[in-house]
Amino acid sequence: MFRNKVQKGAAVLLSAVLLLGTVSTAYAQENDTGSNSSLTVSTAAVGNADYTKTENVYARLSADGSANGAYIVNHFRVNKAGEITDYGSFSDVTNLSTTESLTAKDGAVRFSAQAGNFYYQGNMTTAELPWNFQITYTLDGKTVTPKELGGKSGALKIHFQGKKNPKADAVFSDNYVMQVSLTLDNDTCANIQAPGATMADAGDGTQLSFTVLPGADADFTIEADVQNFSMSGFSIAAVPYSISVDMDGFDTDDLTSQFSELTDAAKQLNDGAKELLDGIRKLNDGGGSVLDGSAQIQDGLSALSSNSQSIVDASAQFSSALSAISTQLAQADLSGLSQLSQLPGGLEQLSGALDQLSAGLGQLKEGFDTAYQAMDGAVQNGVVSAPTQEELAAMQAACAADPSALSGYQKLLQAYQQYQTLVAVWNNVKPAFQAVSGALDASGETSVISGIGTVSATLHTMSASMTDALGDEDIEAMLGQLRSGLAELSAGYADFHGGLCAYAEGIQTLSGNYGAFHSGLRDYTGGTGSLADGAGTFADGMNEFADGVSQIPGKIQDTIDEMMEQYSSSDYDAVSFTDSRNENIRSVQFVISTDGVELPETVSFAAEEEHLSFWDRLLALFGLR
Repeated sequence: MFRNKVQKGAAVLLSAVLLLGTVSTAYAQENDTGSNSSLTVSTAAVGNADYTKTENVYARLSADGSANGAYIVNHFRVNKAGEITDYGSFSDVTNLSTTESLTAKDGAVRFSAQAGNFYYQGNMTTAELPWNFQITYTLDGKTVTPKELGGKSGALKIHFQGKKNPKADAVFSDNYVMQVSLTLDNDTCANIQAPGATMADAGDGTQLSFTVLPGADADFTIEADVQNFSMSGFSIAAVPYSISVDMDGFDTDDLTSQFSELTDAAKQLNDGAKELLDGIRKLNDGGGSVLDGSAQIQDGLSALSSNSQSIVDASAQFSSALSAISTQLAQADLSGLSQLSQLPGGLEQLSGALDQLSAGLGQLKEGFDTAYQAMDGAVQNGVVSAPTQEELAAMQAACAADPSALSGYQKLLQAYQQYQTLVAVWNNVKPAFQAVSGALDASGETSVISGIGTVSATLHTMSASMTDALGDEDIEAMLGQLRSGLAELSAGYADFHGGLCAYAEGIQTLSGNYGAFHSGLRDYTGGTGSLADGAGTFADGMNEFADGVSQIPGKIQDTIDEMMEQYSSSDYDAVSFTDSRNENIRSVQFVISTDGVELPETVSFAAEEEHLSFWDRLLALFGLR
């Protein structure tokens, strides 16, 4: 067994020697052809050297992200031998290309170099990196330090933050992309969650990689269920952001053409909204005309109701007078006929009064018919047909695109239903209006005006007959006829007066109830006015929506151009991290690593410290002893 350990230890030792040899020569070799020539410092070089410089910044952070120091490997690609002055606040410098020593004095390192590649390392005790880092650890909801976390188990959360350092040159944080990597052991970590990370298997571990674009802060969280936890640290690489995209060959037509259907649909919705607004405005205007006609009818009914009572009163007086004449004539002593000659004049006065009453009723009918026809025409002409399926679909689509239009759409339906109800009510009350017009129609045999005209003509005929009869000798017979005629006339007029009273009562009832109808019509027209305002707002919104949709392709192109301009590195010129006075900077890159979380140390106490040989110490170093 010991022999196997020795063989294994030798193999490990050999690997370690090879690894150390590779690392030691990495600084002194270049991968391109001819990189091994002219590495010595020449004191015989004359004049200033022609060169370009690359700075590789290596920094070490604690496990919580606090800085522990940095060093820079300065690489000079010398095209022409000569003197080089490199600036930087180095605590000490090390020549990585030759055995000759270098000295940092007054913030500068001066040396001579021949053509080829030259490296030296400069250590910085205080270096302001372009970013400040902070790493916090939480186990089962409780904040713990990295030292406390080693070997623990539970629900782990790691919060990594990297923000721009205001004390450093912003040219690096504004133009550099960061790649943050971490590998977790699969044997000790399960259920790994890392939003925004690229996850990949790396042997026995899971590698998490985060990319932070220029000008952005690093802020991400890693969660896992851990057992006997430990981990290596974070690795952070930062290099200038570079992207090469041939925008001349980048055709956005295929992308923007997808919006043509949306643009056409938005235009159709906008046109539909305009037509809807026009229709609602016509509806509102028609409602106003209907309301005006209704107001005229209401005024006419009010006047007719008021005048009806006067007509009834006049008819009552006439009926009473006719009854009194008939009664007195029946009871009169006709022995003295000297006063009989006055009777035709009285009858003529009664006939004239009835003619005036008939004329007044004719004027009343003319005004009533005018108001009735205006109202009926306004109602019939204001009826709006029901929306078609296409109009409803357009309205629903508009409401889906702009929910604020939903209330306007609902008001439209409510107003339309109210108007249909109004039309139905009008159609129900039209017979009453037509009956009034028929009752007043002078050409009708049963109308009020016709009846009054008949009575007036009868009285006039009686008056003429009496005038002629007064000249005859058979006056007593004529008086008998007069008595019977007036008795019949009085009885007939009483029936007519009863019908006239019923008519007047109907007019008053209609006039009283019409106020509620007119009030409802006023509310309806007020609703159509609000609806017109809402439709106007909806139409304006649809117009803005259509304009916005039509601008989408252009905005997409502008956004693409803006993004490409934002992340283009064409405007970035490399500057030195160590000192702004350094020139000919080819590139600067950062390699930053953090300490990991270590398992707690196990301490063994020996009864007596034994003396270990070199070989024993070497085996113990690799855990083989």
